[in-house]
Amino acid sequence: MIAKHIGTNHHEFVVSVKDAIDLIETFFEVYDEPYTDTSGIPTMLVSKLASKHVKVVLSGEGGDELFFGYGTHNWAKRLNAFPFSVFRSPIRTILTCGNSRSKRVAQLLDFNEHSDFLPEHIYSQEQYLFSNKEIVELVSDELRKETLKNIAQRNEELEKLFNINDSCLPEERQANYELKFPFQDDLLTKVDRATMFHSIEARVPFLDNNFAEYVFSVSSDIKIKNGINKYPLKKILANYVPEELFMRPKKGFSIPLAKWLKADWKYLLNRYLDEKTIRHAGLVKFEVVKKLIQRFLSGEDYLYNRIWCLIVLHRWYERQQW
Repeated sequence: MIAKHIGTNHHEFVVSVKDAIDLIETFFEVYDEPYTDTSGIPTMLVSKLASKHVKVVLSGEGGDELFFGYGTHNWAKRLNAFPFSVFRSPIRTILTCGNSRSKRVAQLLDFNEHSDFLPEHIYSQEQYLFSNKEIVELVSDELRKETLKNIAQRNEELEKLFNINDSCLPEERQANYELKFPFQDDLLTKVDRATMFHSIEARVPFLDNNFAEYVFSVSSDIKIKNGINKYPLKKILANYVPEELFMRPKKGFSIPLAKWLKADWKYLLNRYLDEKTIRHAGLVKFEVVKKLIQRFLSGEDYLYNRIWCLIVLHRWYERQQW
């Protein structure tokens, strides 16, 4: 509908489940590190299609980070306002008794304001990853002391780097943290390796220095206005595309990982999270992993990315021993 409205020549590429599933081993080899963002798989597929027609592509990385387009930015505001600022603990307790979605929010509310760097905690829980508390419970006894030390040092460095005592708004600090770390180490890495693998070049116009510097000067209450994230971009876009075509819930470039880990990719779970593999690596406690898998298979679907991280970690570790 958008292509028809603006009169562009679009190419459709219908991807089967088998196309994505068959790509898993290539994905591991292309990223060549414990890289866990599975949206790299559809990114590789669309890069393959683009390589048949062009040598350079434009990508929208940076738009969400600069204009507060993620749920993390909303949570940064919520956690510093009523009712979460006052009743976070009882709300968390109530949510732990709910369904998978409620339990996921309960995990997000489970942080120590004195020892956790909040933007990193929010990001980890929005991405269904392990919290610091979970990591300490997960790692092997041999690594526990070092892990506690590393977490404390990192939190201290993050607090200094982002100066938690300045006048920066919570959503601004959240965006600054994400631009500094996950944006560079995850999103830009994803696009760069997927496109380079198919011999095309991706350029990111939102990251133009002058443009980014200007956007940093734009007030936070303009970026999220009337409950609408990325408000300025959407108002500009409305001059060219009808709002009904884009004013809808955000949808990530993802795969149904939770579903596949229970079906087509369950072999990965069985192969890399079995007792022999985990005990040989000595990185995490098998008993904790076993319980995590049981909870996931019993319906706590939000745990899928934690399990995926463990699969990728142990597959990578095994390859290093060859």
